[in-house]
Amino acid sequence: QEETLHLAVQYLDRFLSLVPLRRSKLQLVGVTCAWVAAKYEERLPPPLDDFVEATAAAFQRSDLVRMEGLILSTLRFNLSAVTPASFVRRFTALMPPSVLCRDESLLARYVLELALQDQRCLKYLPSALGAAALCL
Repeated sequence: QEETLHLAVQYLDRFLSLVPLRRSKLQLVGVTCAWVAAKYEERLPPPLDDFVEATAAAFQRSDLVRMEGLILSTLRFNLSAVTPASFVRRFTALMPPSVLCRDESLLARYVLELALQDQRCLKYLPSALGAAALCL
């Protein structure tokens, strides 16, 4: 889900800002952040084996479980986060249908996914990114 992706990236950014990491462990941390975000956000998160398979079996289940513990303790179990996607969802819910069409909402979500890849967007508040994506 869209919110899961944004949460995973947010967890990854927060974790990497606190822990020095070797490049060889980056995939493990990224996949584990996605797993944690899915467990937090989704009603029926994918099973752990799906995440192990996503790494082409480069890591075992036990590696992801250990990394989950490290990520959760590093983030101090603070998993609640407001993301730009949640602001876009809220902003679009408040707008009358005559103001915003479905294509514009999809474009705003696409712009936010592009912003996930750009480090320069980290300095902006999630509300500002969500509003800017809708204004675009």
